[in-house]
Amino acid sequence: GLMGHGIAKNIVDKGYSVTFLGRKNRAPAQDLLGRGAKEAATSREVAAASDIVFICVTGSREVEAIIRGPGGLKEGLKQGS
Repeated sequence: GLMGHGIAKNIVDKGYSVTFLGRKNRAPAQDLLGRGAKEAATSREVAAASDIVFICVTGSREVEAIIRGPGGLKEGLKQGS
């Protein structure tokens, strides 16, 4: 989305690695890929590739699904993340 894209763009433009979970609107994902970010297929993959995870969604239900749902962050987080 607009906000998540802006956050990720600023992080990757500062030289940090970014792994993101793309959505239906492919324009932001294509832009991030062009900047050197990597796209993951699941939240679990994002967690496995990350020390810090930013979640930028519309509500609590979406947060819960991303963290605790099948293939969620909880399945891939490393100790100390």
